Amino acid sequence: MLASYDGSGLTRKGFARREGVAYNTLVYWLKQRRERSQAGGGGESKPLFDEVTVPTCAASLQEVCLPDGLVLRGGDAQSLAALVKALRC
Repeated sequence: MLASYDGSGLTRKGFARREGVAYNTLVYWLKQRRERSQAGGGGESKPLFDEVTVPTCAASLQEVCLPDGLVLRGGDAQSLAALVKALRC
């Protein structure tokens, strides 16, 4: 967002209004950037956030609720069926 502000040519107030960001929030982040730049000798600062990849679910979980209140959950229907059969013995 700060890069967008730098290239916008708008005032802080105008940019904050256009982007729907509180003016004080924008001022805070600009101050943080300035302080990091001064403390680090003006070099590139590290990003505050890293991109992460969220793994997708391999299979949906199935659930078996037994009459005695026991709940079994698993991704393999055959294994759940075998477990229910074993518990009934």
